[in-house]
Amino acid sequence: MMMMTDAFPTWARWIPLCFMGIMSACQSVEPPQSLSALHEQLVSTADIPAVAMLVVEADSIHYLSAQGVRFLDSEDSIALDDPFHLGSNTKAMTALGIAKWLDQAPQGWNTPLQALMAGTGLEILPPYQGITMADLLSHRAGIAPFTDLMAFDTLPKWSGSVRDRRLAFTEWLVHQPPGPQGEYDYSNSGYTVAATILEQHTGLSWEEWMQDSVFEPLGIQAGFGWPMDHLENPILGHYSGEMGMPPIAHTPEMSYRVSPLIASAGDIMISAPEWAKLLQEFLRGHRGESTFLGQEQWKYLLESRPTYSMGWRREVENGIEIFHHAGTAGTFYTTAVIIPDRNIAFAIMTSAGPDFAGDPILSIKQVLTDRYTR
Repeated sequence: MMMMTDAFPTWARWIPLCFMGIMSACQSVEPPQSLSALHEQLVSTADIPAVAMLVVEADSIHYLSAQGVRFLDSEDSIALDDPFHLGSNTKAMTALGIAKWLDQAPQGWNTPLQALMAGTGLEILPPYQGITMADLLSHRAGIAPFTDLMAFDTLPKWSGSVRDRRLAFTEWLVHQPPGPQGEYDYSNSGYTVAATILEQHTGLSWEEWMQDSVFEPLGIQAGFGWPMDHLENPILGHYSGEMGMPPIAHTPEMSYRVSPLIASAGDIMISAPEWAKLLQEFLRGHRGESTFLGQEQWKYLLESRPTYSMGWRREVENGIEIFHHAGTAGTFYTTAVIIPDRNIAFAIMTSAGPDFAGDPILSIKQVLTDRYTR
C-alpha cells in the first residue's frame, strides 16, 4: 500500500500507486444492451465526476465517448480530447519505448545490467549484475518496490536535472539488499532503472524519448504529470477524505505529485481517443500489421513472461488469453484490456480514485471481458 508523509495530503497515505492489473472479484453486473448504457451506468455513479470509455478493433472504433464534468459539483462538461492521468498504465508505454530502443540497439532484452550500465561509472552490487531489462519490466529483478511513498523520505536529497537524479536513485537502488529475484514482485522503481538505462544510452530524458520516438511516430498526443499542471481548464482528479463523504477535488495548490524518480512507472496523461490509437497499434502489432515494431517485439511485450509480462498482466478468461492493467496515483483510476484473439481492446478512464471508482470499474471491466471472450 502507498503511504505519504505530512508533505502530502492525509488521504494519500493509503493509496496504492497501482493495482497491478489484477482482475479481482467484484459485484456482478447484468450487461446492458449497449456500450453507451454501460458508460451511463458509470457516469450515473454520483462519486465519479468524469468517465471516458472506448472499445476498438485494430482498424475500427466500436465506441469512444467521454462524459461528465471537470470536477465534482461543476457544471462544465468535459470534452472528448480531455486527458486523464493513467497511473501505472504508464508502464506498458514505457515498455513500448524500451522495445523501440532495443529494436535499434546492440543490447537486447536479456543483456545483463552490468553490460547495460557499462561506461556510466556506476558500481553495481553482484546480486544485480546479471538482471536484465526483461527482469526489470516484468517485476522480477528484486529491485526495491517503492509502492509506499513514505519510502521516498528515506532517500538522499539529490540535486541536478531529472536525469541526474534518476541516475543517482538507480545507483542507490542497486546498492540495496535485493528482494526476490526471478519471481514476480511488483516494483515501481524497477521501471526507474529501465528508464535510466534508456537515458544513459540515448542521451535523452525518458520524457523526451517517449515523445520523440513513441508518441510522435505513432501520431499520438500525450503528456506527463497531472492535467491540472498543464491545462487551463482540466479534468481534476478526486480523492477520498473522511469515511462516507463525497470525493475531494485534487487542485493545483496541493503539493501531492508523483515523484519524477518513478515517472516512468506511473505519470503519463492521455485522452481517450489517443489511448485508443495506442491500443489499436498493440492489436495491429500482435497481428504483424504494425510498421512501428515487428510482430516479434509486440508479442514479446505481451507474452514473454507468465502472469506479468512487459507492463501487462496475463490471464485467461473463458479460455481466451487477455492482457490487462489498471492504474491509479490516487486521484484518477484507469484500466485497459487487450484481447488479441478477438481483435478487441477496451479501456475505462475515471477522475476519481479507487475508493470511489475501483469497484464500479472492475464490475464494468468484467462485463466487457465476458462479452468479448465468450
